[in-house]
Amino acid sequence: MKEIDSISNIISKSVEFLAKIQNADGGIPYNSQGSPSGAWTTSGILWALGMANDGNVSNECYIKMLNYLYANQNTNGLMSYTKKNDMGCIDATAQFILGAILLERFLKSKGKKNVIKSIEALVDCVQELGWGTITNSNPCVFSTGIGLVALKEALNCQFIYETVDKDDINSLILSKINVIINMQNEDGGWGTNPEDKISKSASTAMAIIAIEKCFCDKIEKKTSILSKAISFLINSQNNDGDWNDVIERDAGFTVIRQSAPYCMSALALMKCKIIDDYYQRGLKKLLSLFQNGYVLYKESNVNTWSTRDGLVGICYIKNSILNDEQELIKLLEYNIEVNEKIRVLAECLENEKKRYEEYCKNIDEIVNSKFEQKLMQVKGRFSFLQISLSITIFAAFALLILIFKKFLGLSKDQIIAVLAILCAIWGTLTALIFQKGVE
Repeated sequence: MKEIDSISNIISKSVEFLAKIQNADGGIPYNSQGSPSGAWTTSGILWALGMANDGNVSNECYIKMLNYLYANQNTNGLMSYTKKNDMGCIDATAQFILGAILLERFLKSKGKKNVIKSIEALVDCVQELGWGTITNSNPCVFSTGIGLVALKEALNCQFIYETVDKDDINSLILSKINVIINMQNEDGGWGTNPEDKISKSASTAMAIIAIEKCFCDKIEKKTSILSKAISFLINSQNNDGDWNDVIERDAGFTVIRQSAPYCMSALALMKCKIIDDYYQRGLKKLLSLFQNGYVLYKESNVNTWSTRDGLVGICYIKNSILNDEQELIKLLEYNIEVNEKIRVLAECLENEKKRYEEYCKNIDEIVNSKFEQKLMQVKGRFSFLQISLSITIFAAFALLILIFKKFLGLSKDQIIAVLAILCAIWGTLTALIFQKGVE
C-alpha cells in the first residue's frame, strides 16, 4: 500500500492547489481548472479555506474571492448557483456565511452587510420542512442541515449577533432541528428528503453535524439520537473504508454528495476513537483520495467541489485531533497543578511537624529544667531543715547532759549510753524524713 501523506501536508498541498487555480475574476472554476467560475463552487472553497486557516494563501486571494461572491450575490441576499440573478442556492449561501465568518478579518463594512443580507435571506426563504438545494425546491436533509449550521455559527460572530434578531433565529434553529430529528429512520439514518425512508450516508452525516452543533436541549434525547446515527454510519461503511455517495435530483438537476468526507467529519465531530478500525479505514480512504493536493471525483476530471469536500473532511479531523491534544494538555496541566499543590501542602505539613517536634523538645527541656530546679529547692530545704534540727537536737542533748548530770546524778557512762540511744533514734528519724521529702 502506498504511503499516505500526513494530514497537515495534505491540507497545505490542497490549499496551494485551490489558490493556484483561482480565475482572474476571483472565482474558483466550476468543475476543474480552466472552467468558468461558479458562485456555488467559490462559496464552498471559501468555507474550506477558512477551515484550513493555512498561512500559505495570500490576502489578495481571499479578498478577490470575497469580491467575486459579493458581485454574484442575488438581490434577495441568497448566493447564486453560478452567477448573479441565477437561481438562489441554499448550499452556496450557507457555505458563504460559514467561510465569511472564518475569514472575518477580511470583511469590511460592505462585506459584513453582504453576510447579514445572506443570513436574513436564509431565514426568509425557509419552508416548513427546511430548505431545498435551491430556492423553493423540495426540502432535503443535507441543505437543511448545512443551513442550520450556518445560522448557528453566525450567532457566535459578534457583528452578526449585534445586528440580527437573534431570538427569531434561535427559534427557527430549534424548530427546524426538531424537524430533522423527526425525520430519523428506524435504522438511525436519514434519507435525502422527508419522505425518503432509505437512509443515506451523506444525509445522515450532515444531520449528525447539525444536531450536534444546534441541538442543546434534552441532552439524554440528543445522545440517543446521535448514538443510533453513528451506529448507522459504522454499519453502512464499505470494506474499503468508503461510503456510497448520494445522488439527489430534487433540485431539477443532479447533485452529488460525497459521502466519505462528510461521514468522517461527523465521526470526528462526535469524537469517535481514532484507534477504532472503522475510523482508521475511513481516514485512510479519505487521505488516499488526495492526489497532489486535489481530489478527483471518481473517474471524471472534476477536482474543485470534490476537493472542497475532501478538505472540509480533513479539517474536521485535524481540529478534532487538536482539540483532543488540547484537552490532554489541559488535563496534564491540571494534574501538574494538583501535584504542585500536594507537594506544597506536604512541605507545609512537614514544616509543621518539625515545629511541633521542636516545640515538644523545648517543652521537655523546660519541664526537666523546672523539675531539676524544684528538686534542688526541695533538697536544699530539707538539708537546711536537717542542719537546723541537728543543731537544735545538739543543743537539746547538751541541755539533757546538764540535766542528767545535775538533777539525776547519772554517771558519765550512763549519760553516754542515753545520748547514744537518742542519737540513734534521731538519725533514723532524720533519714526517714529526708527520704519521704525526696519522694
